[in-house]
Amino acid sequence: MDAVVGLSTVELSSRYQGAGLGLLLGDAHGAPREGGPLEKALWWLIGRTHGKRRFTDDSQMAFDLGEHLVQYGKIEHQKLLLQFADSYRWSRGYGPSTVTVLKAARRGLDWQNATRVRFPAGSFGNGAAMRIAPLAVFLHQRVQPEEAIPWFRQSAEVTHPHPLAMDGAVALGLCILLSFDEVDCFEILKNVTNCMETAAMREKLQRVTETLKENSTQSARAAKKSLGAGTAALESVPLSIYLGFRYRESGFEELLESANRGGGDTDTIAAMAGALWGSQRGDSAFDSSLLNNTEAVDEMRSLMMRLRAKNILQ
Repeated sequence: MDAVVGLSTVELSSRYQGAGLGLLLGDAHGAPREGGPLEKALWWLIGRTHGKRRFTDDSQMAFDLGEHLVQYGKIEHQKLLLQFADSYRWSRGYGPSTVTVLKAARRGLDWQNATRVRFPAGSFGNGAAMRIAPLAVFLHQRVQPEEAIPWFRQSAEVTHPHPLAMDGAVALGLCILLSFDEVDCFEILKNVTNCMETAAMREKLQRVTETLKENSTQSARAAKKSLGAGTAALESVPLSIYLGFRYRESGFEELLESANRGGGDTDTIAAMAGALWGSQRGDSAFDSSLLNNTEAVDEMRSLMMRLRAKNILQ
């Protein structure tokens, strides 16, 4: 894979912020649509901070990963896991598997063992992919795309060492990274598919390519039925990549509605698809009403720019 350089500094800065904001907005506005009546009722009660849509663990862990990179300039596994653990609050909607890992870390377990407390092979969920956007920003123009793959895997294995979870993080991370340079989406998918270590993820990404080529007007419900919309990386990551590319010429609200329609892990799907959408469209493409109604927008902008500055300085 060869990186393509051509956008101005201003345009790239917009895309970096777009990736972070897409994650944040997708997360915060997808959360109220997730789960059954009880989950939705709970989020109706706690889902706002100072009147603005509240983000979940998806954004919190992205903030943690970004701040870790700003501080250390690399993945320090144990320190990153403890950073995740320190930020854990039940009200951010953390998944039970991740909670088990974080609580084990708080008890003093090292990261290699903490990640396998609940699942001996490691979690195959989407928790590593959902937070990957800050790392893509940090790595862009610092390394060649193929050199970014070990970084994405290291970031993932801190909490999700299962091969499918790591493939999910690599897949979304590379899609975002290559989208900063306006690489054609089908070229991106071809390259990313070839980088997968598991046959199952390769097959799913091939299905994404086929779906985009053959039926670009497929409904969100049909796409979710075909690709899956659960918390497993094998389901939600390919779906999010499909949505991020499918709606790249549409408004963010249309992407958001499609990600939320039909159930499933709506906040994380919207966060991952939103990060990919934002990496192609930039921060100016988001409607001001969404930005004004979402918690921590300024903090996310600042983090993306500090990640970029860290990259330039090193």
